[in-house]
Amino acid sequence: MILRVALLLTLVSATMAIWPLPKSAQVSNVSPRAISPSASFFTDAGPRTLQASCERYTELCFPHVSTAVSSTDALAHLQLSVADQDESHPQIHTDESYTLTIPATGDATLTAQTIYGAMRGLESFSQLVRFNFTTQTYAITPVTITDAPRFPHRGLMIDSARHFETLASIRQMIDSLTYAKMNVLHWHMVDSQSFPFESKAYPKLWNGAWSDVEKYTQADIAEVVEYARMRGVRVIVEFDMPGHAASWCTGYPEICPSCLLYTSDAADEEDSVDLGGRRI
Repeated sequence: MILRVALLLTLVSATMAIWPLPKSAQVSNVSPRAISPSASFFTDAGPRTLQASCERYTELCFPHVSTAVSSTDALAHLQLSVADQDESHPQIHTDESYTLTIPATGDATLTAQTIYGAMRGLESFSQLVRFNFTTQTYAITPVTITDAPRFPHRGLMIDSARHFETLASIRQMIDSLTYAKMNVLHWHMVDSQSFPFESKAYPKLWNGAWSDVEKYTQADIAEVVEYARMRGVRVIVEFDMPGHAASWCTGYPEICPSCLLYTSDAADEEDSVDLGGRRI
């Protein structure tokens, strides 16, 4: 514990703010290096998924127009090297380890076993970049980071059954997960309150949605899953059953006992608590 605190203090003193704290970071005893940003700053990206990540991180790392740097020691490129270039969906045991090296001179390097490990390294690099508003230049502290996640499942749950989320807001949440190197979006899709999911086999199920516009088509969900994959995030969709299924009764009342026919009052009753004869 003491060593981890000491490492954190070292990182902060070097104007670094890596989140989460990496497994290992060796800070060079040299001044920060100037950066010469360009559209080709990230090189040897490999497969299209990783190329798209590099394009995205170019915008994240270098949002400001900067003054040209005259120093010949300015960092001009980050070279990527990925052993396994498989672009299929990440799984719970996908290797997300990486090594990021920012030397005092020459190009920086990022090595990883998978494209998803490379994405975590790109996020760490983005957190190291600093913009000086006085000189209007970018800089970075020379460092070598060796990192791997402590937990294979690092997720956030959203509940669109009780609180409908627009597709735009879901995409924003996926983006935010990557900033903390989280890798799972747990999507609580349906519950007693609403059934926003399109079923091809039972098309009346989404009659139980909050409204005619608060629904997700299967194409919508496929697009969200792909959007997440491009950012190294798995989407786990949850369907509660056989309990928490009162919303099914709106479209198919014949499958439900008469006492459970779905109404908003029934949903409120299901989620309430009995305190001495008074439900809250």
